[in-house]
Amino acid sequence: WFGVPGAEPHARPFKTLVDAMTLRARVVELFEMAEQARSDAQRRRLLSFVLVGGGVTGVEVAAELIEMSRDTLLPRYPSLSPSHLSVTVVEGGDRLVPSARPEHSAYVYRFLARRGVRVELGVAVSAVEPHAVRLSDGRTLEAFTILWSAGVTPPALVRDLPLQHHGDGRICVDDRLRALRPDGTPLEDVYVIGDCAAALRADGRMQPQLSQTAIAMGAHVGRSLVRRAEGRPSEPFMFRDAGYIISLGKHSSVLDLFGIPLSGKLAWLAWAGAYLVKMVGIRKQL
Repeated sequence: WFGVPGAEPHARPFKTLVDAMTLRARVVELFEMAEQARSDAQRRRLLSFVLVGGGVTGVEVAAELIEMSRDTLLPRYPSLSPSHLSVTVVEGGDRLVPSARPEHSAYVYRFLARRGVRVELGVAVSAVEPHAVRLSDGRTLEAFTILWSAGVTPPALVRDLPLQHHGDGRICVDDRLRALRPDGTPLEDVYVIGDCAAALRADGRMQPQLSQTAIAMGAHVGRSLVRRAEGRPSEPFMFRDAGYIISLGKHSSVLDLFGIPLSGKLAWLAWAGAYLVKMVGIRKQL
């Protein structure tokens, strides 16, 4: 929550599958309430959403939310119109999805703007109130639902361990993913993977906190344990992320696959194919 006053009690986190299911039910419930509202002002208030964080999660949620609202729900509620709906993304940086290519950030911005999403760049959230977000430039955004997708930090159990920590609470590890003591020496029997590990890449930057990184780390630790059981030395963790895929709904995505950029419908087909391959079992794939 970055220490933002009021963020934890008044904003809804969007981090887990349960958060997604809860939000989906919440949106349908709000449309039901707006249908029964007595004035346009009440309808606009009920259907106002602010998403804090313009990273991958924030823009994907915004795209899906606007698509679900405009294309699925609005046709089923005759008394509601697109003018009653407002979705705003607040990002403290100077562009959306800072980890993506600049041209992809610009594509995402244009896509969301065309779909009716308002984007606030270069402003941070200074406080969160029950139904409002205060910005660092003094403005206030009214919103009945405030979603928080910014920031990834390890749980308190990990942050409180007597080990060497990165600034955000992750445990520092060596090139074999072994936890480091405060003096910088590795612990032979303690491995750290996923979002809890502060692992350096060859270029000096941190490994990205992505699922593909965590999966690769888990596989590496598994191999290390086997090698150790066989009396062989472990090997350094070597991983180069394959890129990223950002789904924007409406048959549109942006992706960077091993340095090859794509956007639009072709990128969406690649995204759909990737998720199809990852589904477990031929019955689900069919």
